[in-house]
Amino acid sequence: LLGRCIAVVLMFMGVALITILTANFSAYLLSAKEKEVEEKLEVDTALLSQQLYDISTRLENIETKLEELKNYSNRE
Repeated sequence: LLGRCIAVVLMFMGVALITILTANFSAYLLSAKEKEVEEKLEVDTALLSQQLYDISTRLENIETKLEELKNYSNRE
């Protein structure tokens, strides 16, 4: 009976050890993938910010030219 009880405890400990090792390995893989995704997101955000700035600048230039054209038309 004592041997069987020890065997049951050892089996549970073995299952727990395998579970812990698997969970740690999975967490490691997920953290590596998460870092990769965060880096890509930072690059994409910087690119979008630059594009937004360019569009804003172009829009300001268009509005300025339209205002100049409107003022020129009003003079005539």
